[in-house]
Amino acid sequence: MLRNQLEQILRVLEECWSEETSSDYTPDLPSRGQGAVTALFLQDLLGGELLRTRVDQEWHYYNRIDGERVDCTVHQYRERVVYADERCPRTELEALVKPEESMTLRREFFHRWLVTNSNRASS
Repeated sequence: MLRNQLEQILRVLEECWSEETSSDYTPDLPSRGQGAVTALFLQDLLGGELLRTRVDQEWHYYNRIDGERVDCTVHQYRERVVYADERCPRTELEALVKPEESMTLRREFFHRWLVTNSNRASS
């Protein structure tokens, strides 16, 4: 996948995070609690693997796409994350994410993606 395409996707995803996509959301730290829902969405969109690593006694979820680690929510941590890149079963994340959180993220992403790309096309 082209790096700038992935960066576009990540920018749009960041705009979609809210209290409706994670109960841990805060406006001053929007990526907080968004790891599982975002990792599932990215796997559905782009394929790849689901990964996890322990940070502050909790699991942190992210992806590997085309052999490259993609961590959209690393900014929620103050300290540097030391990645274990442990493969994670999809069922683990599905058990953590409420269906309405997943549907909200999908709806918001595709709406914003269409708006963003239609604005580019008309420019």
